[in-house]
Amino acid sequence: MTPNLNLVIFFGIFSLLILFIGWKRDFFSWKEERPLIPLRWFHLILVFSIYFFVTILVLPLLVVFLQNLIPSTPPIALACWLTFLMSFFILSGILSYCYFLPKEISLAIWNSSKKISLSQDIYTAVIFCIIAFPLMIFFAAFFDWILYFLFNIKEIPEQLAVLFLKMSIGYPFYFFLNMITVVILAPCIEETLFRGFLQSYLKQYFSTKMSIVGTSLSFAFFHYSSEQGIANLSIIGSLFVLALFLGFIYEKRKSLLAPMILHALFNMINIIHLYLSEGFIHT
Repeated sequence: MTPNLNLVIFFGIFSLLILFIGWKRDFFSWKEERPLIPLRWFHLILVFSIYFFVTILVLPLLVVFLQNLIPSTPPIALACWLTFLMSFFILSGILSYCYFLPKEISLAIWNSSKKISLSQDIYTAVIFCIIAFPLMIFFAAFFDWILYFLFNIKEIPEQLAVLFLKMSIGYPFYFFLNMITVVILAPCIEETLFRGFLQSYLKQYFSTKMSIVGTSLSFAFFHYSSEQGIANLSIIGSLFVLALFLGFIYEKRKSLLAPMILHALFNMINIIHLYLSEGFIHT
């Protein structure tokens, strides 16, 4: 499909309009900076080690275990269970690690404000979802158009997670299992790793803005995959934009729940769009 330049221009103008309204309504300011969290380099290494330990060492064991437990299960079922269990073990490991951290670190990572307001966290996440989503669509369409204009690439390979979700649409239970993984487990894991630990650590050495940018770049390139080929440009570019908003509302709300909710909203919207579009295709 040839990228539509008119669509790129439309979403570019629409995004600027939404950003301007958000700026006029004072959504892009925070009253005071979040206090520094006494994280050390080994805290950061250990929490990311949990992720890589489960991914590299536990995953092969899970494959053998599930193949022996349910040998006649379709490959899509095995893949869904693997993704779900791997995410569950990673999140369990991270939460256990946070439990044994000094309270002044673990509590400050979760919420460093004097009071917790779930309603305000939800409100902030919804507002920034409305602000950021058109901008992400614009950048994704813009990068697709750049790839077409420079390299004459008409078909952009889809993200692996999207293909995986498409494969499970015909299996309601496994599609639901994927939704739990993508909407709940993944945002909790990634926001704790990147906003909670990495961004808080970088703030000890850089300004808040530089810490948000550095964390956002790390988050975006964390999703790089060689199998996605040239599509990485579009995926990484749009994820970088999302990560900037995630990092910003973490500082604005001083609460890890706010970026978790925003992240979950983005994933949910994409899943709903995917499900509806695939449903229309198959009818």
